[in-house]
Amino acid sequence: EKKRMASCKEQWLDSRLWLSDDALVQEYGPVGEELRGDLRVMHYRLGYGIKEWYGILGDGFTARTCFCDLNGEEINYIIDGTGSDKVRAALCHRFGEAVDNVGGAAFVKLTSRAPKDVMSIDEENDEFIAKVLVPAVENDLRDRVERSGDVSCFPEKRRYQGQHILDSFMRVGLRNLKIKDGESALRLLMKSDRIRSDLRRVRALRDYI
Repeated sequence: EKKRMASCKEQWLDSRLWLSDDALVQEYGPVGEELRGDLRVMHYRLGYGIKEWYGILGDGFTARTCFCDLNGEEINYIIDGTGSDKVRAALCHRFGEAVDNVGGAAFVKLTSRAPKDVMSIDEENDEFIAKVLVPAVENDLRDRVERSGDVSCFPEKRRYQGQHILDSFMRVGLRNLKIKDGESALRLLMKSDRIRSDLRRVRALRDYI
């Protein structure tokens, strides 16, 4: 695992999007030392973001996508819930229109990252894990056996392999994050630490990105 992480770090440092201090200043002008790390991370993530390639690959290579730009008030609302009911209503309306435009169900994310740290839009507690999440993962494993005949994760003998469990866990999580209206989209974004962390970076770096 340490070797894999070291390899990933080397790839980041070799990427033309992972800017050195000199390249950072050349790209953005004078940047305070306290902001350089966050700006470097956001430059890297946005460089590989969906907006960079969706217009080229389009619907044929990925899910149909609708983009919603956020203003300062909307970013603040998603981060900490501060703002008027008017801001919330506007977000729900725009997100709802976007969901309708892609077919009535969607997975919502930022250009930089997705809310994969959330397992359910509703409350996540021990009861949710025991009554919803675990049975759903077990059912997904059973479906895997029925579809492929892969007995290496045969449920009755509890011979689950780690990778099989992880695959099922990820599939179940993504299904739970499917949203069908603007209200659910907003709740999902506000619940995710990943989303709010990236938006805090955007807010702090608003003079640069």
